[in-house]
Amino acid sequence: MNIKESFERVGFTPEEKMDLTARLERAAELEENMTSATKRKIKRISGGMIFGVAAAAIMTVGALAAVISPGLRSWFDTTTPGASSALEDGIYRLDRSLTHEGWTVTLDECVGDDSSLYVCVDITAPEGTVFAPQEDRDLHIMYYIGSMGMNLQEIPDEDPTDNRKSFILQSSWQAESLRGQAATIKVGPIEEHWWTDALTEGAQYHKEALLDYEWVFEDVKLDFPDQTVRLTPNVEVPWIDGTTTVTRLEVSPLSILVELEGGSCATYRNIANGDPYAYDDAVQDQETLVFDGGIVMTFGTPSKTWQDKVWEMEKSLELGAVLKDGTRVDATANVGQPGGTREGIEGPETPFFATCRRYSPSGNGPTGLVDPTQVDHVTVCGVDIPLVPSAAPAPKPAPAPAVPEKEDTPQEAAPTVGTVTAGKGLNVRSGPGTQHKVVDSLRKGAEVTILGEDSGFYQVDYASGKTGYVSKSYVTVK
Repeated sequence: MNIKESFERVGFTPEEKMDLTARLERAAELEENMTSATKRKIKRISGGMIFGVAAAAIMTVGALAAVISPGLRSWFDTTTPGASSALEDGIYRLDRSLTHEGWTVTLDECVGDDSSLYVCVDITAPEGTVFAPQEDRDLHIMYYIGSMGMNLQEIPDEDPTDNRKSFILQSSWQAESLRGQAATIKVGPIEEHWWTDALTEGAQYHKEALLDYEWVFEDVKLDFPDQTVRLTPNVEVPWIDGTTTVTRLEVSPLSILVELEGGSCATYRNIANGDPYAYDDAVQDQETLVFDGGIVMTFGTPSKTWQDKVWEMEKSLELGAVLKDGTRVDATANVGQPGGTREGIEGPETPFFATCRRYSPSGNGPTGLVDPTQVDHVTVCGVDIPLVPSAAPAPKPAPAPAVPEKEDTPQEAAPTVGTVTAGKGLNVRSGPGTQHKVVDSLRKGAEVTILGEDSGFYQVDYASGKTGYVSKSYVTVK
């Protein structure tokens, strides 16, 4: 009996059967990563489940883990064509657990791109503990990746009276992609936070530790796959008071990243770097308001202040992905945005602006997800840019050997030299592909000698004898 036939005994719809089949078949590949915590999950729920028994006949309990614990699958909106498969293909199992005083923290699985990382974190309290905050209190659990820290975001809990909760660790706009890196991830302490005298000027904020401890996971391998489509369109688009040029466009299942150079980027830079207090209405008519939760803030008249102007400019940079079936998915939630000047299309001091945005209407909580292979084009400020990867520049042919007048031995051809163009630095890998280990990094502007080409990667000599592989997309050949 195969998987599909085993479902005939259960009241699933045809669509549900196909979805569960796909998840089970994918999960079968993950058996070797099963942890003791995963085994316990299966033992708790497997009794009496017909499809669980049928599947167990052809799969181990470790393979069922991806089906039983929704994890990241419950965090993303995967309703667009191909999105569910793109998420499944992008998930990388971590299965790292640490226990302290009966509390177990598990890094379950992750998915990411060059700008963002999502990790599903399961926390199990000691048996008999109701893992829930007291009434009118919130649960706060910090995490850190390197020096960057924020609160974990809780996944809706189906049983708030048990001793388990699942969270999402969301880290955005890294200085360098975390793909292929070995990171240190810290989780804790676990605290309750609450307000007293809320909605009054005497409002006070309190916190109390449920467990004052930090779980430290070292050498966490973040080998999630690369699903990003990268373009260098060099297309002019209208923005602010003129036009600017899209020099870089990246579309992943999680976000759209765009970089602009020249033109109206100068206008943005002049206002954003200007004096925010130089406006006549910046501090007039102050008013103190107390919001829900006891937060007290003081406002001036909004009018056309510095903040309003900057916000208007950023909001006017409209981004969206249009799928092959005509569905439009807007990218509106900022992950991060740098800017400044650099070597570019207008010379050494070219103004530029970059933004990375998720497919969701707000900065927190569940986010949209798309399959890049289903994207027909991306719109930037109303201009359609087809999602066809631009070819990386081919190496120039080596010059013909010089023929000496008095010797018959030809001279060797001059080596092909390339220059690194990646703004955040370029990973050097041990082989041609993102599945290979990162062994070094090159700064923007570094020169390399190209030794060969394989699967979209150059083999390069980058330090007088040190060799490795780098993506062709970020190397310009002289």
